[in-house]
Amino acid sequence: MNNYLGIVGNTRIFPRIDLKMRLTLFLLFIALFKTNANSYSQRTKVSMDLNNVTVSEVFDTLTETTDFKLLYMNDEIDLNRKVSVKVKKERVEKVLYLVFADTPIAYEVVDKQIILRHDPRKGIKKASVLPAILEDALAFQERVSGTVKDENGVPLMGATVVEKGTNNGTTTDFDGRFSINVTQGATLEVSYVGYKKKEVAAAGTGMTIQLDPDAEQLSEVVVEGYRASFQRANQAKRKANRVVDVISAEDVGKLPDPNIAEALQRVTGVQIQRDNAAGAFVSIRGLDPTFTKVTINGQSQTAARSRAGDTGFNLSVLGSSVASSLEVIKSPTPDMEEGGVGGTVNIKKLRPFDIGETKLTLAAKPVYEVEAEAVNPRFEAFFNTMLNDKLGVSLNAFYFDRDFERTRVRGESSPETVTLADGSEAFVQDRIRPRLNRDNDKNLSLASTIQYKFNDKVNAYVDLTYGRVKGFDTRYDADIRYRTSHVVPNAVETNETGFGTSVGLRDFRSLGFGGFTNNTEDELFSAALGLDVQLSEKTHLLVEGARSFNRKTNDDLPGFGGSLGLGEGGVFDPTPENPDDVIAELSFGNPTGSGVLFTDLLGIPSHGDINNYYLGSSLGSSGTLEETEAKEYSVRADFTTKISDNFFESIKYGAKYTQRTESETNIRRELIDRTPPSNVADYLTRITEYNDNDILPGFEYYGVNVRPFVKDAFSDPSKYVAKTGDAGDEMFAERKIFSVYQMANIGGGEKRYRGNFGIRWVYTNTTTKGFAAFGGDRRLEINPDGSVDGFEEQTVENKYLEVLPSMNFAYDISDRLVARMGAGRVMRRPEIREMSPYFELRTDRDELTDEVVLDPDNTDGEAGNPELDPFVANQLDVSLEYYLKGGGIISGGVFFKDVQNFITDAIEARDVQVLDPNGNPETLRVGVETFVNGGGATVKGFELAYNQQFTFLPGFLSGLGTSLNYTFTDSEAHETGLSLDGTSKNSFNATIFYEQNNWGVRFAHNYRDEYRNGNEFRKPIGLWDGSAYVDLLEDKLKLTFNVVNIGNKPFLEDVLTDDLSRDYNGSNFSDYEFAGRQYLLGVIYNVF
Repeated sequence: MNNYLGIVGNTRIFPRIDLKMRLTLFLLFIALFKTNANSYSQRTKVSMDLNNVTVSEVFDTLTETTDFKLLYMNDEIDLNRKVSVKVKKERVEKVLYLVFADTPIAYEVVDKQIILRHDPRKGIKKASVLPAILEDALAFQERVSGTVKDENGVPLMGATVVEKGTNNGTTTDFDGRFSINVTQGATLEVSYVGYKKKEVAAAGTGMTIQLDPDAEQLSEVVVEGYRASFQRANQAKRKANRVVDVISAEDVGKLPDPNIAEALQRVTGVQIQRDNAAGAFVSIRGLDPTFTKVTINGQSQTAARSRAGDTGFNLSVLGSSVASSLEVIKSPTPDMEEGGVGGTVNIKKLRPFDIGETKLTLAAKPVYEVEAEAVNPRFEAFFNTMLNDKLGVSLNAFYFDRDFERTRVRGESSPETVTLADGSEAFVQDRIRPRLNRDNDKNLSLASTIQYKFNDKVNAYVDLTYGRVKGFDTRYDADIRYRTSHVVPNAVETNETGFGTSVGLRDFRSLGFGGFTNNTEDELFSAALGLDVQLSEKTHLLVEGARSFNRKTNDDLPGFGGSLGLGEGGVFDPTPENPDDVIAELSFGNPTGSGVLFTDLLGIPSHGDINNYYLGSSLGSSGTLEETEAKEYSVRADFTTKISDNFFESIKYGAKYTQRTESETNIRRELIDRTPPSNVADYLTRITEYNDNDILPGFEYYGVNVRPFVKDAFSDPSKYVAKTGDAGDEMFAERKIFSVYQMANIGGGEKRYRGNFGIRWVYTNTTTKGFAAFGGDRRLEINPDGSVDGFEEQTVENKYLEVLPSMNFAYDISDRLVARMGAGRVMRRPEIREMSPYFELRTDRDELTDEVVLDPDNTDGEAGNPELDPFVANQLDVSLEYYLKGGGIISGGVFFKDVQNFITDAIEARDVQVLDPNGNPETLRVGVETFVNGGGATVKGFELAYNQQFTFLPGFLSGLGTSLNYTFTDSEAHETGLSLDGTSKNSFNATIFYEQNNWGVRFAHNYRDEYRNGNEFRKPIGLWDGSAYVDLLEDKLKLTFNVVNIGNKPFLEDVLTDDLSRDYNGSNFSDYEFAGRQYLLGVIYNVF
């Protein structure tokens, strides 16, 4: 009898005494460090196709193709026994089972070690060579295996399974499966992010463990776990029955994103537009934000008209902590409300019974604004309580008081042509406006849910959401104007496109310095009362009534300014005696191709002389208070009936009635006394912010702090005249919408396919009101100040019916490969300004006399079109998704949208009867800019995504992870052949993170290339952000640190082009805006 230990793969022979000592020490080491004992075996798959070979040959194949080592007593293993093994991508336990199924050999896998021994429980005598300590170390263990699933029966990848009271544990694989050796009679503790921990008795093989949702972690202001967030997102994407991307609360809380919009920009195909340097509006697959529908828990959110348009929802109003998760839905289903031609963003909030216990989380995240050198308070809180077993209440609060600065330079006019000394021509701009904005935004966001369970079948809820942003903007301006005759021909440098990059001037048209101010407010409120009833085992009913409200105000107050040089009220004439002398040099574009440089402008006499300042019409003698408001009331009922059928899973049908009103009012306020204050010098502020950035290094000027003056001027109604009633000043629209739908859900559960198909019918009755005057003998009255009176209110009704079919289908080609397709028809209604029956006549003023000038043959106007049809689009999505080991994904898809009834601008000639300022009748031939339904546009492209958690790497490297995605979008308007506004062809996101135990760090990059913005191109923008967290007291205390805009890049750069059909070429500077870097240091405390 041999007394040796065989180690296959690294054979070595030890004497008997060494064997006992070494094996005992080895097994003790395994017992002490068994936390990750099964990690290698869990993730390693083995493939073999061996027929009638020896056990020794199986061992050789196993050690040659893997890193496993086998430990056994040579006299206990028959190495010459013939076996057959045929497996494909199976775990090593399957191989061992096939080899030793009918033998008395037991095995245990500990990391990369496989220990083989006699099993005394099978009637075979014990190996007499093993001492007592060895028998204890090899105590009999039971192999337990099974699957962990969620409440819907979907396997949970990455769930933790631990033998209670020990460090013996493992995690589930991609299909939710686990296998672990435990002591007989052991209890398993099973946990997963977002689900309640569950204890179950170990019960052999084939266990099925179902976890119940526990949103406690997701309801926290920040939930730790970068890796968990990607796993949850991939899991949700995989089991979805439509084309959707998900961001869990980890992403919203953990990314360095101050609001929901900036978190959404990490999603494939999503781009954002900023307002006051913060993410505000979301575009999906290249379409304008007005084509993005926003819902909260599926409830439609109305949006008053804003700078993004009628239906552009400002997501910056909501704090990021309001959401437990975000869904970007790219393919429609019949039960979804219409409006998302680009797609739908659904903000999901948690309800009290999802959490099920009392919880309070507080967070403070002060923000340091580098440009403003200000520390801004930011607070978040979440509270949930169960008053009894039937009633629960939750409350989420967010507050942010932000002082920040934006430096900006605008090229206010199109380039002019100048002739240089050599006779060639160059393009130069003749007006540049540096400006500094010192802003304050106060953001308050509240969300609450009250939930009452009458019994297990009847559940009632009230969802409440409130958000408000108040903005106070004080702007300090400089205004440099010059004519082409002021350019010194031999002092111009040009680039390869002929654009003047450096321009020497002999004179100015004017040098102006001034200030403006405005106050804004964006307020929203939504409420929903719902009753959720399980009518029978197969029938479910949801009835819900909802109200949403959004009001925006923009109080644009007048400003005043001073003019030097040849401008109005100026006293300084810098014209040199020699016409070739350069008194100032303007450089457009620094060495990196961005920004504007000014030199030699500081030799100007005192800006503080009261004689150089005036309060005149050219710089804002009047102010406008714009108020827009939207209200929506709705009621809906949805029935779902389960069907016992091999193909159909359920039938869903429902109806909804919505009444929506929109209004816009503009109050124009004219100052009666335009005399500047006698102490105007007290309002002057020297602006030095351009000294330390790349826009205007070294440039300083005096700006005017106009806020105290206008606050005083408009505090007394006797100092100004308020006017309303003119065309374009008041608009109103009411929509009555009735929709019904029917949808069939198919597959799901254990089937390899799932999806839905159905149809939605939508009837819309729109009534619009506005001021206009056409036909008859009525004449408009033009006043000496250029305003127009004499309009009458008109009311127009428009009705239409749209039929919106859709279908979604997903098929599991294999356990890891999913094919998906979605198709449908979507719609979006016109904006209030587009469909209002208003007419507005534009008048010109003589530059010298300031009198109204009327041109009978060439006058401009503007009008709405109440007969507009809605946008509609047919769309198709096809994608493949391959789910990697450890929770990663590789996916790719193509999309196509054919947008019809595109609303475009058109010029119509109309004859308008007027009375001129002297009361004389005239007929004006007016070119009226209005809106018409055009031919349409196409949007097509593809998306690629990859994310991976590198847990299979050894040691320290196992904490690495990454997420990459890329979107290509090609759009074309049929009538013009141009790309759509706001559409970047190329955009991508790159995220890399490292996470171990209680800490993590993450860097994220977002890039989009150039896109059209009216008659401008907006230059490419790429921003890096960073974040980190550390858990100091497990679930009690966390510290977070975020950096926004690590590279300190501008967030807006525009260039003009003389031909919009050309590609962007990087020249012709138009606009540059810079807000700087932010630092956020957060403390999060879970009170209970």
